[in-house]
Amino acid sequence: MSLPQTIRSFIIPINLATVTSIAVVVLDTLRRDTFNEHFNWMPGTKFENAYSTSHWTVPAHASLFTGKYPSEIGVHGKSVDLDCQKAVIAEKLRADGYSTRMFTANPQIYMWDGWDRGFRDHVGPSNLDPKYDNLVDWEEFYSKNTKTGIRKYFSALRYCIEDDSPTIPSLKRGYELETSTPDSGASSVLKRIKSIDVGSKDFLLINLMDVHTPYYPPEEYRSYADPVNVVFADSFSDEELNKERIRTAYKDSVRYLSDKYKDIFTILSEKYDYIITLSDHGELLGEHGMWNHSYGLYQELVKIPLVVSGQNIQTKSIPRSVSILDVHQTIADLADVDVESRGENLLNSSKKQEHLFEYHGLLSWHQDQFDRKNIPEKTFNRLDTPLDGVVDDECFAREDHDEGIVVERGKTNSEDASEKIDKIISQFKRTPHGGMDDQDADDDDDVSDEVKSRLEDLGYA
Repeated sequence: MSLPQTIRSFIIPINLATVTSIAVVVLDTLRRDTFNEHFNWMPGTKFENAYSTSHWTVPAHASLFTGKYPSEIGVHGKSVDLDCQKAVIAEKLRADGYSTRMFTANPQIYMWDGWDRGFRDHVGPSNLDPKYDNLVDWEEFYSKNTKTGIRKYFSALRYCIEDDSPTIPSLKRGYELETSTPDSGASSVLKRIKSIDVGSKDFLLINLMDVHTPYYPPEEYRSYADPVNVVFADSFSDEELNKERIRTAYKDSVRYLSDKYKDIFTILSEKYDYIITLSDHGELLGEHGMWNHSYGLYQELVKIPLVVSGQNIQTKSIPRSVSILDVHQTIADLADVDVESRGENLLNSSKKQEHLFEYHGLLSWHQDQFDRKNIPEKTFNRLDTPLDGVVDDECFAREDHDEGIVVERGKTNSEDASEKIDKIISQFKRTPHGGMDDQDADDDDDVSDEVKSRLEDLGYA
């Protein structure tokens, strides 16, 4: 299949005096190997050895937004609010006169406090499709509602009335969200970006969830009629998994995302000077006996696709090791704003670096999974302690709860790998919480049943 003309022309270098509009698209949960199989149509500079700073959404996006390690700013699985004192990239850009927008299908960077910092427009999962623009924000309702049973519906009615939104259409939309599979993003985002006006200083961040559990692409792509789900606790359960069904459903979702993202990319390439496409983390599909992306620092989780496309950007591959931290610095340099970042400009730097990646323990909500599947508490406790890993051009090494330090690539021994990890950690102070020293990071008592239900839908609870 030939590329659309707009994509083909995007490969040709264009000299402009000012290049300021930037779109960053996170293809959530997309593995590097499946990206290689299905996204070879994409022009731009591809970084073959790009790594996240963690294995799941919150800490990875914290690094993308701040240019710091998750434990450095205290934003991760034990402290999910983006409440660090450091300014995030959207705040820096908006202060410099940028229009800043986020369209996210992932509630993890929408329902927790602080993730809208710096964004003029912050559109979440329930309102991604522009036809719902005038309706209430049900994600906000879910994050605050503590009512159950009939009281929940009275609370929802009151919420609609107080919001001064069309009540009946809003309630109808709320019912749809309660009874259907959540919007994974690509189809709705495609509709939304068609209608947006992009100025000379414009920043857009998109998160698409089309390859996240539950795996359920449109009918013409799926091999199975029903959504396919798998959670981390399945890795330790005695229940028999249909492994081939899970892997096939994931790949079906990737095929769909590739086709839909080609359409999105075409439109973005007409409106934005630069497009940075990446994933925040990968997915385990039975490797190491594990499933989902809630645990560990395996390469299948932390190695991510990363492509920079745009004006004067050659289509080529870069083999050196880079980090999601580098995306932060690259955005800042493209926009010509000053930031403090541990990253380097992906387009200008050839500096060899060592990068850290972190596991901060299990989410407190994972305990519910373990309880449902009758997994001993001692197993949960054993896995609920932090791990670190390091990657550079010569090696990939990670800590493991059972095996100690595991060197998966390169000739570095475990002692040298440990020294590399310690060297990076010595450069900053780790903090358990973003900026609220009295916060109990493990206390989820104030999380509503609605939020827990959403987390369960996504495999986190």
